[in-house]
Amino acid sequence: MRATAKLSVVESDGTPLFDPDDVAAIRDALAADLAGRLGPLTVSEGPERFGGGMDTYVYAFRLAGDISPAWAAPLVLRVFPSMGQVAKAEREAAMQTFAVEKGILAPKPLLVDTSGTAFGLPFMIMERMRGAPMLSRIKNPLNMPGMLKAMAALQARLHSLPTDGCPIPYERPLVDEWLSRSRELVNKFHPAGLDRPLAWLETHIDMVKDEEPVLTHNDFHPMNLLIDGDRMALLDWPDAALGDRHCDVARTLALLYLAGPLAQSAIERTVLRLLRGYIVSKYRREYESHLPLDVGRIRYWQVLHAFGVWAQLAVMRQEGEAAIGAREGVLGEIPDSIFPALESYVDERIR
Repeated sequence: MRATAKLSVVESDGTPLFDPDDVAAIRDALAADLAGRLGPLTVSEGPERFGGGMDTYVYAFRLAGDISPAWAAPLVLRVFPSMGQVAKAEREAAMQTFAVEKGILAPKPLLVDTSGTAFGLPFMIMERMRGAPMLSRIKNPLNMPGMLKAMAALQARLHSLPTDGCPIPYERPLVDEWLSRSRELVNKFHPAGLDRPLAWLETHIDMVKDEEPVLTHNDFHPMNLLIDGDRMALLDWPDAALGDRHCDVARTLALLYLAGPLAQSAIERTVLRLLRGYIVSKYRREYESHLPLDVGRIRYWQVLHAFGVWAQLAVMRQEGEAAIGAREGVLGEIPDSIFPALESYVDERIR
């Protein structure tokens, strides 16, 4: 894997536009922008960079001044890596707000700015949720059954919510959107090894064309869940949509199965590899205690999700992160072992 370069976002002519490591400049720009909206204030804490999202730069901060309680609480700044992601920022904020209004515990967006005046990029500010990452709890085998049960219950609850008033209307089957993303990458950049699974997905698309649209998160896994007592908060909503709940569940199952190759330590990789069969089957049973699952639909969506990640990583390795709109340097954070794991996962399901 190539070394991670210093992170920066630049104009097409190479002029530096945003340096995600220059927290002093980010603090000054943030304070100036928010003072213009809220009145005199200071950034009293941060911004401190945290998290490792693929497509945004994330910072924790706090404000001080004569401001409302919502703005005085711990906050999160998410900066998107290009002005081409304006629609994505707006969509994410709208769906996240809708979920909060429907009773899902999630960070409430306070501001979405797509003008580019503060940082030269779109950004979103939201409340920062309290709690510990579920990932830190679920690593303990003693906690695993309870965590999987609570996680499945939340996902099933999400899929059971009424969707009236959703800000993003349902327009077409979810598979059309998800498959088109990967198809475009493969057809444009021709990464090796992806033609066969793409052909399988095209041939079997009718398996999931008919759907009952529900609210789906589509990146539902332990790294996007926070535990605070008996409360569980759901983070990161850029892929939320109305569509087949099997898409959402299959992505969770695929991510739980493939967690091993992504683990940081050899011990974690070994434990997750040994337990992945139990983890996936346990989670599936827990979800099915709330809502039924169709075997064929789950299989199709598992292939599509793994294929989609494989296509993104292959294109990034071949063309660089900017080719898929990811932040610079993210590829260096992903171990090479994920490539054979994804290929094997797909092959096992299309035989």
